[in-house]
Amino acid sequence: MTKPSLGQIADLHNQIEAGRVTRDNLQFFLRNPEGSALIFGDYPTFSVTVDYDISLEKMAMATAFEDIADVVGLDQFEMRGEGRVDRELTICSICESVTTKVLLAEIDKHGFRPAKVEDLLSFLGQFRRFRMKTGGTQGGAWLVALGSYCSWAAGHCIGFPSLREWRSDKVKRRSLSLAQPHSKKNFWLPEHSFLVARKDAV
Repeated sequence: MTKPSLGQIADLHNQIEAGRVTRDNLQFFLRNPEGSALIFGDYPTFSVTVDYDISLEKMAMATAFEDIADVVGLDQFEMRGEGRVDRELTICSICESVTTKVLLAEIDKHGFRPAKVEDLLSFLGQFRRFRMKTGGTQGGAWLVALGSYCSWAAGHCIGFPSLREWRSDKVKRRSLSLAQPHSKKNFWLPEHSFLVARKDAV
């Protein structure tokens, strides 16, 4: 391995002093030296059974969240499938802002597809003790299923089904909600993680 020159060390020092090299950026590089927009390995693989013979509302009831249908509008989502299907799901994270287009391309490149609403509900119902590993920002942390979406805010926005975790009065709270990219530039932020399934999964 080539040793860094004094000039490179000085440049690194200047970037750290300027705040362009942060702890999160260094952790991102160490876990992800190839420079992918995604981080895998923070969570295990979860084996989940999706039962297409029951409604999304019944799946939501199994998660033990309250007033889910009112918050998310499950009647806006379509579910296509038959019988009981076993799937392996995992979670990928990002450590920098990324657009939806880049995110979907990276998920596909790694051999995955975005989870759908039935995958998310089945996962949350069967792993009710699951908690996100990151607290996110003040707005909390999100686990997003990009494979399904619905109109939101009187049709002006697109929302993706998600788990939201945040702290209120020092209590960690959880709810099923709708997530959307940040701003019109369609950026997802590091507080968003994404539930994915293998592309070859049924």
